[in-house]
Formats: sequence, structure tokens, C-alpha cells
Amino acid sequence: MEQQQQAGEEESEENRKNWEDEEESVAEKTTKENSRSLRKVQKVMADEVKALHLADIQEATATAHVTEILADIQPHMDRLG
Repeated sequence: MEQQQQAGEEESEENRKNWEDEEESVAEKTTKENSRSLRKVQKVMADEVKALHLADIQEATATAHVTEILADIQPHMDRLG
């Protein structure tokens, strides 16, 4: 009878350990997946920042070009007016 009780306790302890290992495994998997997702989000954000910077540079270049053209045209406009 005592052996059965001891065997039952050992089995219960083993089940508890297996459950804890499984829980740890789920937690580790969740952590890894969260880390992967975070890296993807950070990459997308970095790409967006680069794209916005490029758009700003293009806008500045276009503005400078138009300003230069207007400066070239101004003397001709002054002569006409």
C-alpha cells in the first residue's frame, strides 16, 4: 500500500515536471515569436523612415530646381513687363 502511494506521488511529481517543462517550452516559443515579430516591425519602421527621408530629399531637390528655373526666367519677365 505504501509503495502504491509512493509510486503515485512519484508519478504525480513527474507529471508536474512534464507540465512545467511544457509550460516553459510554450513560454520560450512565445518569446521567440514575439522577438521575431518585433524585429520585423523594426525593419518596416526603418524602411519607412528611409522612404520618408528619400521623399524629403526629392522634394527639396525639386524645390531647388524650380527656384533655379524661376531665377533664370525672372530677367526675361522683367524685360517683358
